[in-house]
Amino acid sequence: MILLDTPVVIGALSPSPDPLLIDWLNSHPIETLFISASSLTALISVVVSASSSSKKQAEDTTYSRIVSMFESRIIPLDLAATKKLHAFTRTLTDLNINVPNLTLQNASIAASRDYQLASLDVEPLSSLDVELIDLGATNIMESA
Repeated sequence: MILLDTPVVIGALSPSPDPLLIDWLNSHPIETLFISASSLTALISVVVSASSSSKKQAEDTTYSRIVSMFESRIIPLDLAATKKLHAFTRTLTDLNINVPNLTLQNASIAASRDYQLASLDVEPLSSLDVELIDLGATNIMESA
């Protein structure tokens, strides 16, 4: 099973998504792809911040599409994941590595469930006990 990191989800939904990213996503059965409640929260923030009514309508449609596509595969930040989050935060602090909070939450959720985390930037996560799929531009098709 694969948990999609927030930038992957947002990148796939952008007006001009990277064709390699879309190809990679399409190469995996939809039932193997998951998103986190944390990523969904980030998408809600995008919807709320939409300024024009036409842009807001497009964002609302995107949000609805994501919820219907992933409805049974939206994973919460539960107790097991928060325990991983605590351990990961300690490790990264000791190493003086900064990781965006949403990405760290997603890494914790993936690790707590023995899922892979598909991320656009795996470098800062490489010291953590989580299986990573590097979707960075130079590696995206090697992961397919």
